[in-house]
Amino acid sequence: MLNALVASAGLPGAKVTAAQLSGYKNYFIGKAVGHSSIHQLYYALKGLKSQKQQVFLEAASGFEYVMGDGSQKTLKYQIKDAFGNPSVLSNITKATIKQLKSNSSAIDVTSMVKLHNNEIAVELSNILNLNWASYSINFVAQSGSTTSLQVRKTFQVKVQIFKETGISFSQTEDWNPPTSYQVTSFPTKFKAKNTNEYPIIHMQIDTAFFGDSEKMDYPRTVFVTLKKKGQLPYSGHADYVSNIQRHQIAIDLRYMIQE
Repeated sequence: MLNALVASAGLPGAKVTAAQLSGYKNYFIGKAVGHSSIHQLYYALKGLKSQKQQVFLEAASGFEYVMGDGSQKTLKYQIKDAFGNPSVLSNITKATIKQLKSNSSAIDVTSMVKLHNNEIAVELSNILNLNWASYSINFVAQSGSTTSLQVRKTFQVKVQIFKETGISFSQTEDWNPPTSYQVTSFPTKFKAKNTNEYPIIHMQIDTAFFGDSEKMDYPRTVFVTLKKKGQLPYSGHADYVSNIQRHQIAIDLRYMIQE
């Protein structure tokens, strides 16, 4: 019956099991939305209906990923049926995570899973031991008293690259360094000086990597891009000055802005 549904919906020669059919949800939805005949629509909807025992997970907004520093370590998923309606599971019997494109073994996180109504929450207490990478999370769940299901999602362990970025800015008459800066915070609005009288822009960029309070490391490449409305952008490369642990750049506006 299942194979007949798949073939009738437009996938000839396909032979799948009931468990494998869950992967055809998007296929059936696409066939239903873009149907060219009532016959095709009928079988596409029938294919979706055949998945009534299968559940699908939709990541809750703001909980699609976790942060490597532990500031965000909870994943949340809404349980849906094939038509996108809320659904429920009776139990999560096992949950594992595995780093994608890696030979590492799966990690059991069953004890970190909480099931409440139509939501699954996974609090990864081992987050600090995970690599900054993409992972799959596999749930073995129970729907009703006997039906066993496997549901898989992917997520990322992200890292905050820069803790903060500080920019100082000033316009001067010549290439001599400014005695003080017009702007010492970013982002901000400021009143620019006349570019004919003060054509040289001086900038200092202070970028600290997350967790590197001693500034032992720094970005090897920093570019600054300036653009005037209606004109092409102008980019300049900043040089790192080790004794002040900042990047510096000076740009002559006369070469980039045409009045």
